[in-house]
Order: sequence, then structure tokens, then C-alpha cells
Amino acid sequence: MSPKPSATPLVYLVKVPCYSDVVSPPLGLGYLAAHIGDVARVRLIDGIREPVTPHSLAGQARVERPAVIGLSVVTHAARSLVDFVATLRAACPDSVIVAGGPHPSALPEEVLRRSGDALDGVLIGDAEQTFRTLVTAVGTNPAPRDVDWSAIPG
Repeated sequence: MSPKPSATPLVYLVKVPCYSDVVSPPLGLGYLAAHIGDVARVRLIDGIREPVTPHSLAGQARVERPAVIGLSVVTHAARSLVDFVATLRAACPDSVIVAGGPHPSALPEEVLRRSGDALDGVLIGDAEQTFRTLVTAVGTNPAPRDVDWSAIPG
């Protein structure tokens, strides 16, 4: 079942979990959430502080049907990203799934190659405006994955 087009799509912003001896708020995701708060409903999921697995997140997403799923990835979490993307794609075939953060910014081609067709795109560097444009386009598109990527800057 496809997410319904809406002026306020549901967006998941997820910090992909990995071992860390430093627990700090996911500031990059917070910036994205603040930048899209007037055009989307945002669910910020901090995989470092909250126990989240690919299957638990996919189960939640299957029920809530987010239009966009943004995954923030550090290099320590790069292996987990592939599992998250594949599991989320199986649960949410019509959602737009993108990755960003330090690892995808440094190695975008590798991230896309390892994720196969399950990942729609990689956002490189500071992506607040790019992500806002993407979320707005998805929110007005009856088939979110059919968004015109040529209209998305970056």
C-alpha cells in the first residue's frame, strides 16, 4: 500500500545504530527536522539511544507508512546500513529512502553500490535545502518514488 500524497508527509529521520562510547544528540538530523518541520511530520529515531534493529524499524514503518526515510550513517554503521535499507525497502516499497551523514558523504558511490536498488539516493554534505526540496516534492507526488530527481538540487 502506497503512502498517500499529502501536504505534510511523514518523514523518518534515523541515526543508524552502531557502537559508540559517546552518546550525543543526532544534531545533523535535528537540523534536518527543523528545516522541514513546516512541510512534514517528522519522527526522529536515535539508534544510539533507542534500541532499534532493521526489523523493529521496518515493523513500525510498515504501520506508519512514511513517505520518506532518511538514514544518517557514520562509518562504524556502514555495514548495518545495507541491512536497514534492504529491510526497510521490503517493508516500504513505495517510500523514498535516502542516506546521508559522514560515511555516505565521503563514499557515495560505494554506499549506492552496496545498497543496490533499495536505496533511492545519497545526500552529500549539508543537505538541509536539498532534503527540504525532496520532502516537498514527495509530499505532492501521488507516487513518491516517481519524484523528478532532476528537480532536486545537489
